[in-house]
Amino acid sequence: MARFPGGEPVPTSPESALVPPLGLLLNGQPFAAIFNMMLIVFCLILGWILPALFLLPSAHAIIAVHMKRDDRKHREIVDATLWSAAGVEVVNLFRPCGHHLLPSS
Repeated sequence: MARFPGGEPVPTSPESALVPPLGLLLNGQPFAAIFNMMLIVFCLILGWILPALFLLPSAHAIIAVHMKRDDRKHREIVDATLWSAAGVEVVNLFRPCGHHLLPSS
């Protein structure tokens, strides 16, 4: 499992594709997981008519996890930019050593 700079595990695409609601829950998206469960029920019913619908819940989970990951990366960059503008030195943003931001001395 991939890890973000805070050390928190983030599900990757295989986990989201194989068990979509679990991948969304591990990613911190409970409402998306509930929606995905409803989508699974819907696709199990109509998937027999149009088999491509069986792939829809997995596609939803992969896209949702990817978008959340991009949001986190963007938030880190914006935070680093704001702290940098405030006169705080940004140390090792993408390779954490325990502390992301250290005050300049």
